[in-house]
Amino acid sequence: MRGKVLPGGADYQLIRKDGVAELLAHYVIETDDGVPMRLCKISGEARSFRRCSSLHLMPLRV
Repeated sequence: MRGKVLPGGADYQLIRKDGVAELLAHYVIETDDGVPMRLCKISGEARSFRRCSSLHLMPLRV
C-alpha cells in the first residue's frame, strides 16, 4: 500500500511512574487510489529497551 499522510492528526507521549514511555498516535492516510485510512499506533518502551508496538489501519467511511 502506498499513500500520503493528510494534514492534521495528533500524537501523545506519557512517561509512567515505572519509567515506561507510551506513545499514542492518530493520523489519516490517503492511499494512492484515494481511500482514506485511519492509522492508530500504540507503542511503549521500558528502561530495559524492550519495545512493544501495535499498528492499526482502518478504512474511513465517508
